[in-house]
Amino acid sequence: MQTITVMDKHLEDPYIDGLLREKGLGKPQIARIRSAMRQYIDSFLKGKGIELDEGAYRVLTNMLIHLIEKSSR
Repeated sequence: MQTITVMDKHLEDPYIDGLLREKGLGKPQIARIRSAMRQYIDSFLKGKGIELDEGAYRVLTNMLIHLIEKSSR
C-alpha cells in the first residue's frame, strides 16, 4: 500500500508545471496534458448537472496530475 499526501502546494500550477518540466516536458506538451485531463474530468461530469469554473478545473487537474505522478513511482 502507498500513501500519497496532497497538500496545498501540490494544487498550484507552478508546482505541477515544475514536476512535468523535470520529466523533460515543454509548454506545448504540458498544455496537451492539461487539456486531456480536463476532457477526462468532463467525461465523469457529463450528464450529472455539475459545472466547474476555471479555478475548479485547475485544482482538479493539478490534483490528478500529482496523484498520477506519485503513484507511478
